[in-house]
Amino acid sequence: MNCKILILLIAGLADYQPLCTFCDTNPITDTDASVWIDHILLHNLSADSVTATTRTFDENVVPVDGMMVPLSDHYGIQSVIRVP
Repeated sequence: MNCKILILLIAGLADYQPLCTFCDTNPITDTDASVWIDHILLHNLSADSVTATTRTFDENVVPVDGMMVPLSDHYGIQSVIRVP
């Protein structure tokens, strides 16, 4: 299975375009690449159980050395998952 298909299965939505969770634009990272490396893993639930997915905790909310930064060097992932 190629990576794009795997991402679509994990995200659960055919039109989902993943945003980076470890991003070069985050002021507290030291990376040249923006990648989607954080996941939500499902066990015994099909991919269509995921009804929505979004990146979270990507706002600059913590004051550090006179500037505002995000809570972490990784942004969060939030999914709405339908559980039977």
